[in-house]
Amino acid sequence: MEDGFGSVLIVDDHAAFRETVGLALGDQVALSEASSGEEAVAKFTQLRPDWVVMDLRMPGIGGLEATRQICRLHPRARIVMLSQFHEPEYGELAREAGALAFFNKEDLPALYEFMSAHTHSGVSHPTETTLS
Repeated sequence: MEDGFGSVLIVDDHAAFRETVGLALGDQVALSEASSGEEAVAKFTQLRPDWVVMDLRMPGIGGLEATRQICRLHPRARIVMLSQFHEPEYGELAREAGALAFFNKEDLPALYEFMSAHTHSGVSHPTETTLS
């Protein structure tokens, strides 16, 4: 898809925020959703989306552990993590888990720009880019 992101799995325990992310990404994307880390791992394995937008904190295994599990099974997964929390150490934890980038939930335009810049660039591994 030249104008879109391909397929995106949005993972957040709040349905309203999943909808907000979907709207922010536009209509040139095939969306699927998960509400927990466990569901994210299962859906990623089933659907193999081009991107995962993952909340950091969720009930159950949470976003960091779900990212670790997905990256262990699928090392070239493109995962971007989001959080409502501003602590700088979360970006480092996200990178260590395998995420390509970390953004605050309030900065969806930056998420969009990052995904746009990296959709056709071939970046598919955390060591190939820096965290935001």
